[in-house]
Amino acid sequence: MGIMGWSFGGMVTMFAISRSAAFRVAVDQAGGALTWSGNPSVREALTTAAQTTNTPVLLMVAISDRTTESVTTLARHLQARNVPHR
Repeated sequence: MGIMGWSFGGMVTMFAISRSAAFRVAVDQAGGALTWSGNPSVREALTTAAQTTNTPVLLMVAISDRTTESVTTLARHLQARNVPHR
């Protein structure tokens, strides 16, 4: 089973895969991009999710979105743990 979401749904996607091994693959499309810079709680929660999950993740964000840090930061945490991602 896979899960995907965009914006708030991307955040929910990361939270879901960090709490369940039921998902074989995930797509996070700009999860947290709008709130990343102004909300430390969102940053911490998404970072924790990336530090917890073992589910392969496709991370997507537009360069013209408010920030790309929400995706690039999670990618660094996934990379450090050798969790498949792109």
